[in-house]
Amino acid sequence: SYNGYGNNLFIDNVKVRSTEAVGETFDRDDKLRIFPNPNTGTFSIMLIGISGNASYEIFNLTGQVISNGYLENNSGTGNATISISDEHKGVYFVKVSYNGIIESRKLIVQ
Repeated sequence: SYNGYGNNLFIDNVKVRSTEAVGETFDRDDKLRIFPNPNTGTFSIMLIGISGNASYEIFNLTGQVISNGYLENNSGTGNATISISDEHKGVYFVKVSYNGIIESRKLIVQ
C-alpha cells in the first residue's frame, strides 16, 4: 500500500515516552516543590519531610549564582519565598541541598 506521496515505507514500531512539563501537578512522592512555575520572578520553594537545615541556590543558564539562602524549617517542612524579578525573563535552575541530598529543578520566569 502507498501513502499519498507514492512512498510504500510505513513505520509501525513508534514508541512515545512520557515527558514532564513545567506547571504540571505535583508528584505526591516529590518532597521538593517550586511554585508557581512558570512565574513572573517571585516564587516559593517548599521542601517536605526534612530534618535540619536546607539551603538553596538559583543559577542562570551561564551557571552564575544569582540568589542563595536557607529554607525556614517549620516542623519538618522547609519554606522560602524568593524574588528574582530584577533578573531577565528566561530559564533558571534551582538547587536545593538537604540531609546530604542535592535536588535541582528548572524554573521559568516569564
